[in-house]
Amino acid sequence: MKDYNGWTEQFRLLDTVKTAITQSVPYEVIALMMFLWFSGKKDEMIKKRSTVLYAFFRL
Repeated sequence: MKDYNGWTEQFRLLDTVKTAITQSVPYEVIALMMFLWFSGKKDEMIKKRSTVLYAFFRL
């Protein structure tokens, strides 16, 4: 059985990119929720806001 943890710290650039991606995901999700909350016509806003609230409470 291979030891996959032996690859850590071998590729500094890859480690940095993966860390940056995983740390930025929460901010992207918040931005998407805010976009859905404030965008659209009045009819669509109710449905989008319920989607945002559903996603928020599922976290």
